[in-house]
Amino acid sequence: TTYGAALVSCCLFLLIRPRNMVNPLPAGEVVLPMVNHGYWSYLQHLIPTNFFQPFIENQVLTVLMLAVLIGLALRQIPDEAARKTISNVFKGFHGIVTVLTQWLLRLIPIGLFGFITSSVETLHAKHSLLGLGEYLSVIVFANLIQGLVILPLWLRMKGLHPWKMMLALMRPLSVAFFSKSSVGTLPLT
Repeated sequence: TTYGAALVSCCLFLLIRPRNMVNPLPAGEVVLPMVNHGYWSYLQHLIPTNFFQPFIENQVLTVLMLAVLIGLALRQIPDEAARKTISNVFKGFHGIVTVLTQWLLRLIPIGLFGFITSSVETLHAKHSLLGLGEYLSVIVFANLIQGLVILPLWLRMKGLHPWKMMLALMRPLSVAFFSKSSVGTLPLT
């Protein structure tokens, strides 16, 4: 579904072609090209130099790899009491993250209002406003196609009734829609 969403978004972006919303570079300023490191360098980057680095730098794949490795190692601990203690520590961390996420979801409207206010203030030109509208149309259309076409087809292929699933998951879907946070929906699902 992620690849499908990325493909739909890319096609809509190429079809609508939103105008540039930022001012061009001042005269004489040069943009340096990005360096392509390759696949092997990317794999090496998955191995963190310390345990906290992937969490601080938002390296999702590295965090996922650490979670899988910790889960596998946890299953191999011979002492059941130690295994249960460590499992309870992770359950406690999950509880803390759930509470923090709920607090954050309550603050999102205030942050969103501030973000929109500051963004609108920086949009002075009509060209920028049109570009923003075009960009938002790409996002809205991509979400509609993904939610009303691709996901129902995928559920149907899996033998599930799409509308019954969406009704049953209305609360997590609404949290996901309004917060754009997949982590925020985990406690609800």
